[in-house]
Amino acid sequence: MAAKPRLVLLDAGAVIHAHRCNGWALLCARYEVVVPSIVAGEAAFFKDSDGQRVPIDLEPDFVNGHIQRYEATVSDTAQTMSALPKELRGRVHDGELEALTYLRVNGTKDLAFLSGDGGAIEATVVLGISDVAMSLQRALQLCGVTKALPREHTEEFIAEAKRRGGSTLAQFGMLP
Repeated sequence: MAAKPRLVLLDAGAVIHAHRCNGWALLCARYEVVVPSIVAGEAAFFKDSDGQRVPIDLEPDFVNGHIQRYEATVSDTAQTMSALPKELRGRVHDGELEALTYLRVNGTKDLAFLSGDGGAIEATVVLGISDVAMSLQRALQLCGVTKALPREHTEEFIAEAKRRGGSTLAQFGMLP
């Protein structure tokens, strides 16, 4: 049996919206899900259609081996940060930086990653790994979930962020 592809969740929004649309268990079944430790701490709840807070507890998924937690070292995180142009660094949140560090340290073979943050997607272009960026919309569609999601979790948003990342490369003279 072939190994499941890895799915790195770059931000809490991906975790929250996967739970909100009842796609979380399907993502965990289809992918080897990796959640950066910072993101795991930020994805605490979502609001249901009635506006009620629904808690998210990832700990049982970690304990049961359904998902993996990644905690980057300070040194590895600093190396990832230094690979980004100064103008982009402030737009990449800590959890996303930890996830980008995972990608840099562990490689991107058989991997997809999700983020609803344009700065993080732009950073993947700068780091030369944008080919593995995927929207939550696409990941859920591959699991059979077709519910509407906020714009930042769509393929259209990811494509736009990749184009901006290409402009960032050109603007800061980072093209090969």
